[in-house]
Amino acid sequence: MPLFETERLIVRKLSHQDVPVLTTILSDPEVMRFSVRGVCDEAATLKFVDWCLDSYASHGIGPWALCVKESGDFIGFCGIGPEYIDGVEEINLGYRLAHRFWQQGYATEAVKGVLQYAFGQKIGVNGTPNIIMPDGSVIPGYQPPKQLEQALKAIL
Repeated sequence: MPLFETERLIVRKLSHQDVPVLTTILSDPEVMRFSVRGVCDEAATLKFVDWCLDSYASHGIGPWALCVKESGDFIGFCGIGPEYIDGVEEINLGYRLAHRFWQQGYATEAVKGVLQYAFGQKIGVNGTPNIIMPDGSVIPGYQPPKQLEQALKAIL
């Protein structure tokens, strides 16, 4: 059941049925190059999907499955979800797409749709965002560049 749609994508909750394809995506070192968790095998992917299902139940948010409308292909995920930083629960936005779907505008389209959906659902996001680097270090109180701030205001 779709949560929402964009021009080219259907966005829905992840399920255990997604684990085989998602494992293929998350086991690609290029896809996971900037992940703090690194590549995932099937057990790690199943654990991630279980975490997503728990997040949907407890927070109403989490990483959501992305499917191409035209073909039905499951191409990855994008969403916002809770993340603990220094013992404080923050909201993080993240995505992963199968490498063959890069450079086609899907990530931009998905992020835009997720932000519109999340703000439309009035999900509380407080404070300034933190950036988590691939090595796990945190840049607290990140201030986005003026252009990003303006772009977010334009789409929201």
